[in-house]
Amino acid sequence: MVAYIRSYALEYFENTGVKCSVVIDIDLPEFPVNGEIRRNVFLVVKEALNNILKHAKATEVSLVLKKDGSGISLFIQDNGVGIDFDNLRLFGSGLKNMKQRMLKSGIEFSIENKKGTLVTLHRSLHGLIAF
Repeated sequence: MVAYIRSYALEYFENTGVKCSVVIDIDLPEFPVNGEIRRNVFLVVKEALNNILKHAKATEVSLVLKKDGSGISLFIQDNGVGIDFDNLRLFGSGLKNMKQRMLKSGIEFSIENKKGTLVTLHRSLHGLIAF
């Protein structure tokens, strides 16, 4: 799953003018990921990348996957204009779908303004066999 997300992100931004970097901790624990969670995580990553290209006016994006305390976190950060929570389309379903997919998968999801937009996925590994 990690290799696929890395490859997808790098290819997605190829020839777009947006510099993409992917950083993956070398000490990530290996564990099985069931198909539903793998699909939901990938679709959330795909939507986040699409939103960056479509709305952020970013020149750089980074994906960072790292062991974070007792869990694993994926950070997707761009250097664009940031998300305008006051002017989100009332009927836009992208962010709503992202939140629902992560809730269903037991993965914490947040999106915030932080020198651009920062999307964070976090899953505690305590007592779990899959991310």
